[in-house]
Amino acid sequence: MTEPHPAGIGAHGGISLERIGRFESGQFAEDAAEIIAHSERVDALFVVNADIGGVDVLDVSDPSDPERLDRLVLGDVWDGTGEVTNVALRDDVSVGGDRTSVLAVAAVAEEPGDSGRVVFYDAVERTHVANVEVGVAPDKVGFTPDGTRVLTADSGEPSDDYSVDPPGTVSVIDVRDGLDAASVARADFTGYDGREDELRERGVRIFGPNPKASTDLEPEYLTVSEDSETAYVVLQVNNALAVVDIESASVEEIHPFGYKDHHATGNELDASDVDRLCIRNWPVYGMYQPDAIDRYEAAGETYLVTANEGAMRDTEGFSEVTTVSELDLDPEAFDLGDVSSVESVEELQEAEHLGNLLTTTEYGDVDGDGLHEELYAFGGRSFAIWTTEGELVYDSGADFELLVAMHHPEHFNADGLRNAPFAQSTTKGPEPEGITVGEVDGRTYAFVGLERIGSVVVYDVSDPHNPSFVQYLNNRDFDVDPMSDVEEGDADAGDAGDLGPEGVTFVSRAEGPVDTPLVAVGNELSGTTTMYRVRRPTE
Repeated sequence: MTEPHPAGIGAHGGISLERIGRFESGQFAEDAAEIIAHSERVDALFVVNADIGGVDVLDVSDPSDPERLDRLVLGDVWDGTGEVTNVALRDDVSVGGDRTSVLAVAAVAEEPGDSGRVVFYDAVERTHVANVEVGVAPDKVGFTPDGTRVLTADSGEPSDDYSVDPPGTVSVIDVRDGLDAASVARADFTGYDGREDELRERGVRIFGPNPKASTDLEPEYLTVSEDSETAYVVLQVNNALAVVDIESASVEEIHPFGYKDHHATGNELDASDVDRLCIRNWPVYGMYQPDAIDRYEAAGETYLVTANEGAMRDTEGFSEVTTVSELDLDPEAFDLGDVSSVESVEELQEAEHLGNLLTTTEYGDVDGDGLHEELYAFGGRSFAIWTTEGELVYDSGADFELLVAMHHPEHFNADGLRNAPFAQSTTKGPEPEGITVGEVDGRTYAFVGLERIGSVVVYDVSDPHNPSFVQYLNNRDFDVDPMSDVEEGDADAGDAGDLGPEGVTFVSRAEGPVDTPLVAVGNELSGTTTMYRVRRPTE
């Protein structure tokens, strides 16, 4: 096993997270604790509970003992409610001439292709205020820092059979005159229709049954600049970043994220589900394909941080997914001289090497002769820091898999619902999904959730060009088999620990209920919301 590169496993004199409280919904593998928003005014967390189609409101005035205060069910106020996806909160928003804390909840329509909604609540009174129509399938909702607008990333995902393929958009809800006078503008990608080949040449993935830019580009997540003028939008399946001007609600730029070279030192990965741990270099490119994105300032510049989860199109109507063993490889294209014990592409395609690794059929046949000269895996298995132009500043390389191997060698790359090792080695590895940044004592930290193994990793990113590893945490009990034990009644929903971290939220010392910063994590598989205290070096 390769040693971690310099930003990997190591001691650090900075902060540390200490678990102090946990709320158990009692709902197992039902997406009952996902994205989290915090209200300073009421010392509450608002947690997306997709299973009930709404939001659980947790009292965290004592973060060591969270309790449920209320449930907000969107079906009570919108008959067309489908999946509830995201939540955001802002204090001091105008509602009927008064100013209060407002909760914004994003929901997908029940009917495929129908417009989604942002449902607004008074967060203090927990009463419904308004519904606003946005684009199709909003995946992320967020307020601008100045509180004047609410944005959604509307993925416009196609139906499973591709009979419906709506456009991807970014909706901009103007709330400057109050929610009762809210107006909506939508940034779309119609200006790139007819320019698909140009985008492909630059590395933007546009493909499938209807490869038109306006419907193929799928916004997944977004973050907003400190001056509230620009949104940075992840196009996850397309492996690209869109830059949106908020005032004009228009897409200004599209930047490809590019590819991670797993053949380079520091970018090793485990690519086989055969019963051995083998983190090493392979002739594979990783498509970064981030899910969550956040931003922060350093030395007067804005930087973006991403959790590089990976995404694929794999439905009954269209699938790009295959395994390396199923491809026809060009034997002249792969330099196997430094791949120990592998002397031919036929050996490379064996299960103990790359044979079972999931890859795409859409990329890699460089010269169109039916043979693949390159291999592309889904996701970067890392977190990364970028400029606002999409230029890579830092990538955590192989750190996450090395950390998992170090702490859980017997359950390396296990899935969230099964303890069997190596299950995720052929897909997206630890699968980083949630990420947020927070400032403590003048330093900036990134908190990353690893969805499959159930861990949280902390890095000091104060210097974007030289982050340092801080801490690795895992609250999973591998003595409990999550799926079988719970289904057979031998364990309760929370007995396996925290499974499937989906959303990570930082609560500053000034905004929180206690005299220390907090980090809250929503774990969708275990249905638990976990509270961490941020301990500073002097504590």
